[in-house]
Amino acid sequence: MDTKINNILETSRWVSVAIGIFLAILWGNNPVQQFSIITAFAVIFIAGLTGIESIFFGESASEQSGYTGGRGYQRQSGANNLALAITAILVYVLGWGYYAQLAIMSVLIIFLALSGTNHAY
Repeated sequence: MDTKINNILETSRWVSVAIGIFLAILWGNNPVQQFSIITAFAVIFIAGLTGIESIFFGESASEQSGYTGGRGYQRQSGANNLALAITAILVYVLGWGYYAQLAIMSVLIIFLALSGTNHAY
């Protein structure tokens, strides 16, 4: 049953991004608005549904991904943290400002809170 749920989540991620692109073209009056719409759909549905899948259906997701018996999920989590660090460097080097800094700090704090909850569990 979990494998079927994993397949539904996988399909839902990409269908949702496609819908986001469609809505961005339909509703966005300029490239900045279009980018904002696409970003919301991509981050919420790709990261959100992947997080749900990893937490609640992680064992079958790891089997489908070929991560059984290894450190695949640990490497994947590490890659996500490295991506956040690289993004932080870009935020500062490119001078994206306070709100970008606030966004990356929020991601870090929320991740640490969820990770701490997982460790306590």
